[in-house]
Amino acid sequence: MIEEMRTIRTHLLATAACFLLCVGAHAETLDVCPTGCTYASIQNAIDASSDGDVIEIAAGTYHEFDISTQQKAITLRGATHGDGLPATTIDSQGLGTSIMSFNGEGTDTIIEHLVFTGASGKGWAPVTMFHARPTMINCTFRDNVNTGLGGGVYNLNDDPSFIDCRFLNNSANSAAATPAGRRDSPTIRSSYAARSRVIQRRSAARSETSAAAQSSPSAFSGTTPPRNVATCSSTKTTIAANAGSG
Repeated sequence: MIEEMRTIRTHLLATAACFLLCVGAHAETLDVCPTGCTYASIQNAIDASSDGDVIEIAAGTYHEFDISTQQKAITLRGATHGDGLPATTIDSQGLGTSIMSFNGEGTDTIIEHLVFTGASGKGWAPVTMFHARPTMINCTFRDNVNTGLGGGVYNLNDDPSFIDCRFLNNSANSAAATPAGRRDSPTIRSSYAARSRVIQRRSAARSETSAAAQSSPSAFSGTTPPRNVATCSSTKTTIAANAGSG
């Protein structure tokens, strides 16, 4: 009986190892650039991708909106300047419901080195997250205006991560100009907000949270940008030049 169990265990381990190797072997890198690449559109590359794939997006500005990662465990990776800041920009030019949306994605959906700008929404933030927890790394949310929920990011009911991200010069009528949501606990590390304005914050009774104004300070850690006007001293995070009313 013991020998039989050992045989079964060995077989299961071998099957699992084969599965992992097969998945890794089929992971691909898809290139996006304005001309000369397989894909000229970020969304088209996402449509063609599978779990584990990496989509490399060349430096430049892409006028796209309503991008969906389709619950895929993929990495979208933009280019960077010499100083490490993102060199790949997605500018929606005020079109669409949002720039990018997530619905049910996990932490293995990774977004790196992208600038999200140009949104002029009447309902949802430039980036929306519904029951999703993507990992956002070295991203900038800049110069977005929304008359609805969230000027930078709106998150509902999950725990996304923002690492080395910046929220600059965004505004919203409701919730927040930075990561905002309901019944969520985002992880925000080495990130900061500057010149972002909340025109009217939601009532605390509605369970809204704002990284700039209402979230627990424990959500932040490890950054000291210039022009700071308020600091969550317990976690060494600086929130710069934010204003709000309501």
